[in-house]
Amino acid sequence: LIIAVSALEHVCSESAFTAKLNEIKNGLKPEGIVCLIINSNVTETNKNNGELLQPQFEVNLTSDKLTNILNDTFNNFIKLKETKIKQQYDIPRLDKTVSLSTDVITLVAKKQNNN
Repeated sequence: LIIAVSALEHVCSESAFTAKLNEIKNGLKPEGIVCLIINSNVTETNKNNGELLQPQFEVNLTSDKLTNILNDTFNNFIKLKETKIKQQYDIPRLDKTVSLSTDVITLVAKKQNNN
């Protein structure tokens, strides 16, 4: 079982992200399960003045692109769960409160014996 929750979007680049997904795929034993929860389409807005801020995520893919990458990487896996849920919450950033909006993509998949 490999679980990554709100972590992979903090690798240094998109190429490092796809490389890490391949490491996960190749690191699973047959019948192994991967559970990934990844933020996409992230926006951060200063609650005090409405200013759009640079999201503090190293990899901020669109939901469509992320879904395509996951489907390509885990194409021979049995999908146990796939969801996209919009979330919004306030977080502290130094001296301000930031409204963070995101699509949370969840993938739970099982590696087949022949992979």
